[in-house]
Amino acid sequence: MRLIGFDWTVANETELTTLKEKLDAMRGLNENGGNEDMAQLYGTIHITNITGAVLKSIKDSYPDITIEYTNLTSKCYYYNYDGTVLLYTATATNGSNVNYRGSTPTKPSTISQNFTFFGWAREIDGERDLTAQSHIVEDRYLYAVFEASVRTYTVKYYVGSRVIQTKSNVPYGSSVYYDGETPTNTAESDPSDYQFTGWDVLAENIQGNVNCYAQFRYIGALYKHLMDGNLKGEVSHPSVTAIADYGFDSFPNITKVSFPEVLSVGTYAFEACSKLEQVSLPKVTYIGTRAFSGMNKMTSLEIPSVITIDDYAFGSCSKLTTLNIPNAETIGQNAFYYCSGLTSVNMQHVKTIKSNGFQYCTGLMEITLPDTIEVINGGAFRSCTGLTKMVFPAGLKRLDSSVFTSCTNV
Repeated sequence: MRLIGFDWTVANETELTTLKEKLDAMRGLNENGGNEDMAQLYGTIHITNITGAVLKSIKDSYPDITIEYTNLTSKCYYYNYDGTVLLYTATATNGSNVNYRGSTPTKPSTISQNFTFFGWAREIDGERDLTAQSHIVEDRYLYAVFEASVRTYTVKYYVGSRVIQTKSNVPYGSSVYYDGETPTNTAESDPSDYQFTGWDVLAENIQGNVNCYAQFRYIGALYKHLMDGNLKGEVSHPSVTAIADYGFDSFPNITKVSFPEVLSVGTYAFEACSKLEQVSLPKVTYIGTRAFSGMNKMTSLEIPSVITIDDYAFGSCSKLTTLNIPNAETIGQNAFYYCSGLTSVNMQHVKTIKSNGFQYCTGLMEITLPDTIEVINGGAFRSCTGLTKMVFPAGLKRLDSSVFTSCTNV
């Protein structure tokens, strides 16, 4: 069917809807006489009251029909950002504007962004349309639009359960650092017994709220006596892991050293500790140059884990009789020179004995070198006058000249 120039009047929407259904069942002819799927209609329909939904239905199917009405009622449907939740419905009359009167739309934050309601779009993920609520002449569907901003977090610095500094509004992905006074361990009766060592976590590359807790180590009486130069007798500490260069330099009244967790001893660490008799360092792996040189009262040395003994480390420890270093790999130059009381040496993994390593160890009578030995430098056993026997393993790669100079009984 092809109908041009008609002028119809219907009483209400029910009659109009019935008419549309009949028209929908008809096929049409175009202006050239060809068949069309829909009836071809060009004309006007009059109605007193119509809703936006019915008006839209007619216009979508028959765009060339003009609907003249007295009263038009349309709906505006407001949805959340992804169209899954209807937030509010507004009614417009005769193409009037509408306003949203529901609660402020929200969008869940991501770890990096917050979202602030910004307006309305006519499609999901569309751009904000400033005319979205204007001139509503048919049912309209609107979707909340949001503006993204960098999410911020809070960083708190604690001593125990007490907050000592707060950093607010820290942007995602950024870093902040504590800039207050050096924390003190106020949870203890004497905070000066504890030294601040840092924080358990660093507030870097922020991706959430962060709580940073101050870390302390006990220094107690040892630290105080170091400061006032009053160390004497036994010196020990359960958690110290390293002794610095010159750490106990010139404390002549120290008689015993015990550090169960120390891994390294620096150069000259105990120089001039002339009364030192006993040393217990069960976990130490490195002993620096002249660390215990000249300790001529030392009778007991416990260093079973040591790997490297540097130059002159135990030079002139003349009262030392037994040396148990099963894990040592390197014996430095003059490491045990003038240890004249030394009678027994246990070396199971040594690889290198440097020049004059055991020079003037006159009490040594016999040494069995392990299969690991590779290099023995010149003068390693110079003037060991008590030495009568030494067995060299097959794996020895280098034996310098003058290793046994002045060893009169070899």
